[in-house]
Amino acid sequence: MTTPTDSQAAGKPEADVPDAPPFTIDADIDLGWGAAPWVRSYGADVTVRRGDVPDALASPEAEEAAWACARGRLLFRPPCGLRLLVEGGKRVLWAARPGLAEADVRLFVLQTALPALAVQRGLLALRASAVAVGHDVHSFVADSCWGKSTLAAALSGRGCPFFADSVLIVVPNRENGSELDCWRYDDLRLGPRGLAAAGLADAERRPVREAEGYEKFHVEPPARSPRTSGLLRTVHRVEPKICPPDEEDRLEIKRVAGSEMMRILWTAVCQPLVYVAALGEEETFRRVAALARATKVYRFGLPLSNDARWLSQGVDAVAGRLLAPDAT
Repeated sequence: MTTPTDSQAAGKPEADVPDAPPFTIDADIDLGWGAAPWVRSYGADVTVRRGDVPDALASPEAEEAAWACARGRLLFRPPCGLRLLVEGGKRVLWAARPGLAEADVRLFVLQTALPALAVQRGLLALRASAVAVGHDVHSFVADSCWGKSTLAAALSGRGCPFFADSVLIVVPNRENGSELDCWRYDDLRLGPRGLAAAGLADAERRPVREAEGYEKFHVEPPARSPRTSGLLRTVHRVEPKICPPDEEDRLEIKRVAGSEMMRILWTAVCQPLVYVAALGEEETFRRVAALARATKVYRFGLPLSNDARWLSQGVDAVAGRLLAPDAT
């Protein structure tokens, strides 16, 4: 719940943000610090267990190289010797090749299986990083490796505490159906360049995976929001900006609407093709439309540059916007 100190510091009124996550998990692997509020040792809604996972589904309704869908079952085959079976919004089974590290299993359970399970439970999962201002959550979406995690880490040192990395689970607010609650469960993950750009090159870190050549690390951000849930207020699309050097410091945050807004939100959904296969296009669109009604959507570009000047100037501009009284 939002505390009076948090609300006063953010200049916001109290909000009714739920204490209990949208589902609970009993897992046979360590899901990490961020998932702790979701984990139960008994009476959980969802189980995550090692078990027998088929190589393929019989008579799949939709299938690609990395996944298949058939009658309430989703099979994932990430290219690391792991298979994940998600069934009926209640169970995740995993099977791994001998020697695959638990860290690798954890990553794909958190990033692939649980978002798919959220789909089956009628929820929405976004591929986003986010910061919190009081009870309000501001999210950032971008193409892979284009700095959304680095941006969230940098903003956490500018008065906007880190809230989430990579996945947000979104549900209708129980008191106000026109608002959306969002939940986090994963920790900050940065590569070497992101660590340097966010000023965390010397921070204590632990590897996200043990796979050779994979260079991302869990690291503690400069400031972390104490809450696990909040009200999702904005979605920002971060894009590369190609411009002359003398224009790199100019950062324009533009609010978007209509088809451009829907395109941004559609690309923000975790595994949108899996959503369509599991739910159909009409139901998937309905969920994205609800997200459009409940949030404001913006876009801005960060310059393609090897230095971190955008963090000293551009990030200050983003923080100033999020901390403004009319940010929501």
